[in-house]
Amino acid sequence: LSSFAFNNSVAKHADIGAPMSAISAPLFCAFATHGTVPIIRCSRRNAAEQVAKMLDQRLRDSIKTGRASLFSDPITASGSFQRPLLILLDRNVDLATPLHHAWTYQA
Repeated sequence: LSSFAFNNSVAKHADIGAPMSAISAPLFCAFATHGTVPIIRCSRRNAAEQVAKMLDQRLRDSIKTGRASLFSDPITASGSFQRPLLILLDRNVDLATPLHHAWTYQA
């Protein structure tokens, strides 16, 4: 499914649900393998937010249904939790361009 299909206003939720699930499932497996529950941040009102919601729901369901042993990361010796930060961005957010090109016409 293309980026155009995700951003199309007439796209049906059922058509977008399967690819979103295909994106969130490997992310869930990666964090379950690592044994940590991430802090999820995402851009709003786009595909990244939908993937973040699906991943959050998978994580919550896993912990709620008793499979919490997947995420039994002990507290470190310093007494604080160390959780990874997962930042999900939509493809429409282009962070590389400002790094590769100057902001002035003098470049």
